Amino acid sequence: MVCLLTLSVSANAQDQCDQVRRQATWKKNTLYALTYKCVPKGWEAFFSDQAVKAEVKIISNELRRQVRGGDDVNPAIGNVFRALYVVPPDGIKAVIIGQDPAPTKGQATGLAFSLAPGMPPFRVPSVQRVILEAANEGFSMNTGDGDLSSWAAEGVLMLNTALSIPCPKDAGACTIGGHLALWKPFSKKLINAVDAQNTPQTFILWGSKAAALAPSIVNPLHRTFLGGHPSPVSDGKKFFCRSYFTCSNQWLDDHQVSKIEWGVTQGSTSEQSCVWSKGKAPKCISACVQATCN
Repeated sequence: MVCLLTLSVSANAQDQCDQVRRQATWKKNTLYALTYKCVPKGWEAFFSDQAVKAEVKIISNELRRQVRGGDDVNPAIGNVFRALYVVPPDGIKAVIIGQDPAPTKGQATGLAFSLAPGMPPFRVPSVQRVILEAANEGFSMNTGDGDLSSWAAEGVLMLNTALSIPCPKDAGACTIGGHLALWKPFSKKLINAVDAQNTPQTFILWGSKAAALAPSIVNPLHRTFLGGHPSPVSDGKKFFCRSYFTCSNQWLDDHQVSKIEWGVTQGSTSEQSCVWSKGKAPKCISACVQATCN
C-alpha cells in the first residue's frame, strides 16, 4: 500500500510547474517526463512508488505511440493529472469517479464532469445531467455553464477511471472506453492510496466502471455512494434522485468535517426533483423523490 505524504513545495516552483504544464503538448512532451518534472504537490510519495512509476511509464509510452501515429489524445497533456494538482491528499473531502474524460473533442479539462468556464453543459450531456442532479438536491447551479472547478477547490477529487481518451484523427468524436484498460492498474493503485487516508471522505461512483472500484474502498472512515452513469444513453432513473451530494455532506458533518459547498451560484434552488431529458432546454420527464441517507 502506498502511503501519501504532503511535502512542501515553494510557491515559485509551483508557478513554474503550472507554466510548464500549460505550455506542454502531446507532440513535444511525454506524460512520464512531464509528470516527474512536476509531480503534483502532496502526491510525491505516491508517484515515487516504483509500481506507480512503472504504470505511468506504460501509459506514457502508449499515448506517445498513438500521437506519433497521427491521433490526438484528450485532455491536454498538462491536464491529465489536473485533479491531483488541484487537490492534495490531505485536502480530499469527496471523490467523484466517472468513466472517461468528455468524449467531445477539445472539451475534456482534466476534472471529471467539468468543462471550460462559459462552456454550455449541453455540449457534454453527462456534465449537464450532473449539474441538474445537484440542482435536484437543492443546490444553486448555473445550468448554462459547465464549469464545476469550484468543486475541486472545495476538496472534491474529480476523477475518471481512465484519465485520457483517444481521439482518432478521422473520427468526429473521441473513442469512449478507448483507454480504460490502459489506465485500470494505475486507477486501482490511486484509489487504494486515497482510501488509505485517515480522514473522513466520501466516494461517489457513477457507472459500472467506477462501481468496480468500490471493493477497493475499505476504510471505515469513508462512505461510498453508487449510481448509474449520467450519460443520456443510460437509464436516467438509475442516476437521478440518489442524494449523492446531500448524503456526502451529511457523512462529512457526522464526522466533524466541514460540508462541501456544491452550489456554484447565488440564488434560488430547484423547486422539484426530476428525471431530466438532455438538450439545450432539458425537460422534466418524470418527478422523483430524493433517496434518504442511510
